[in-house]
Amino acid sequence: MIASYSHLKNGVLLILLLAGLNGCVSPNKPDLPQQVPVNWDVKQSLDGQLVSLRSWWTSFNDPNLDALVNAALNNNLDIAQSNQMLSKVRRLNEQSARHYLPKVAAGVQPVQDAAARENFLHASIDVTWEMSLYGESEYRKHLGDAVVLSAEAREQAVRIVVVANTVENYLRYTYTNQQLALLQRQFALEARLQALVNIRQRAHVATTEELASSKLRVARLEAKRIDLQQIQDQSSRVLALLTAKSRAELSSQLNQTHVVVPTIRLEQIPADLLRTRPDIRQAEADVLQSAAEVGLARAALYPRLILSGSILFSYNLTDNYRRMSGRNTPGFGPIIDIPLWDWGQRRNEKYAKEHKLQAALFGYRKTVLAGISETEEALSSLAYQDKRMQTYNSAAEQQKHLNQMQATLKKVGFSSEYEGLTGQMTLLEIESELAESQFRRAVALVLLYKALGGAPLSVMTSSLATQAEAG
Repeated sequence: MIASYSHLKNGVLLILLLAGLNGCVSPNKPDLPQQVPVNWDVKQSLDGQLVSLRSWWTSFNDPNLDALVNAALNNNLDIAQSNQMLSKVRRLNEQSARHYLPKVAAGVQPVQDAAARENFLHASIDVTWEMSLYGESEYRKHLGDAVVLSAEAREQAVRIVVVANTVENYLRYTYTNQQLALLQRQFALEARLQALVNIRQRAHVATTEELASSKLRVARLEAKRIDLQQIQDQSSRVLALLTAKSRAELSSQLNQTHVVVPTIRLEQIPADLLRTRPDIRQAEADVLQSAAEVGLARAALYPRLILSGSILFSYNLTDNYRRMSGRNTPGFGPIIDIPLWDWGQRRNEKYAKEHKLQAALFGYRKTVLAGISETEEALSSLAYQDKRMQTYNSAAEQQKHLNQMQATLKKVGFSSEYEGLTGQMTLLEIESELAESQFRRAVALVLLYKALGGAPLSVMTSSLATQAEAG
């Protein structure tokens, strides 16, 4: 009895010692390259307003645009699908986190002896506990966290694309409204010009080429109107798809003819991209996942220890449960898995995982550089469009001045309405170019905040929200 107690005591002490060693190895995460410029290469206006990255579209001060973006964030099917995929990954990660906890299984099954004379009912309780002696539990935790981070980055990337596409297509629809309004005025001027040409022909002071030239311009305007209507139709279809609404429901929100593009000043610096761009977060997740796989492959080179125990109760069914078999003894012992014959294969697997980790680190660095380049390209495009707008604004002011001079000459009888129509048509062409320049600048602003990772964070992307706002 004393010997049995001593064995039991030693067994308990052994279990406590192994439990203390379980997961005692704490693996380190790899250092990610953080070399980024301090500031952007493109100079920014100091007069611009600071815009929140999570609600940048509100800087347009357009309630219809705000409503469309909110509808897209709430109703878009791509966002809904990515949310469900993120929930799935999190559920599976919770399950994998329990891999190195003791597992208990119970079962009941009928059996028959070899002579087929007696039937038994076996009830068993089995316990297994795989020990994490080389940091496997931590590696698996890092692996699961990396998979979740990757899913969160993909979910946030979908939100960024949906917001950017919604804003861009709304701006395109508004731009076509503005251009169609300008075309209507050009049609009216051409109609008046043709009427005056007919009068001048009857007076024998105009040629047939003047009327032919006007009809050619009208034909070109008509072709341009068809193109604009097609663009408008495509934009409304895209908005309907993004917001999961019908085009009839959206019609009341697509009646704007002009949107004021704000002048912005970034508060973000290049280092912020490491926290806000989903592709960089995805690359970071790839690095963390590869590092965890290296750790698991390294641990697989060493012996694996599993503590196992079971209790089997055997009841004789032939005797109608009147007696219980005397062979109901518990069993306990370790299972040691020593890699011998496949050790070389496991070593090559470790080497392969290390190469994969190095490739992931190179990929992370490349993604960071690409993100900075994309953002600076958007900033540069925005600056060039600002210059283009200033040029057209100056040209429009000069043409207006010329038209005023012509109107003065007309009042004193030194000019005619026919001569003034040419200046008015030139002004409308300049205003059309100016509207296109404003649209290009608006698109450049959209691309800028898309490059910065601008979109609201969902409630589900908790780790992204914590890390993004920590900077």
